Amino acid sequence: MRQSKWLFPAAQFAGVAAGVACVLGHIFPFYLKFKGGKGTASFIGLTLALNWKLALVIGVLVVVIMLVIALMVSELDVAMMMGALAGACIGFLPYNFNPAKIFMGDTGSMALGGALAAGGIMMKLEFILAIAGLIYVMEALSVIIQVGVFKKTGKRVFKMAPLHHHFELCGMTEQKVVFMFWGITLGFCLLATLIMNI
Repeated sequence: MRQSKWLFPAAQFAGVAAGVACVLGHIFPFYLKFKGGKGTASFIGLTLALNWKLALVIGVLVVVIMLVIALMVSELDVAMMMGALAGACIGFLPYNFNPAKIFMGDTGSMALGGALAAGGIMMKLEFILAIAGLIYVMEALSVIIQVGVFKKTGKRVFKMAPLHHHFELCGMTEQKVVFMFWGITLGFCLLATLIMNI
């Protein structure tokens, strides 16, 4: 199989950016523990549980919208950080197509969540991040609700948590769940942009 000339340099850049993001992903959760960063990082980890397509593509959508919003409010430092993060995620995709050669895992999802949370906090737009990344919020809430209700009543609200597993057990294929979550994320990212324009 012949590989294109740009793939190796792009992979090197993605590797360096991912390394920096990994370091940030382990530093930011401690720094942002009381600012919401730890929760955002954990929410992305829950979304990652289905597969790369769900967490990574949703992550790219949210990162790109945060990049656009950073440019709208003239936060160039945050825009550069989001641009580098989007590039790292996109550079990771060729190595993670089926069959995957490299997996993101907790290190990648924590870095993605930590960087997104840091960007939202630096712009003082945490609420906008929660709207753009509503899938992350829904995934985390489904786990919180499932555990809380099960401890109190012994009954389950969802067939399985996080939420994407519930849809799979209801008969939806993995592909349909992924496309549905992509569509929901795209809609809420556009809504976050519209709210910023008001």
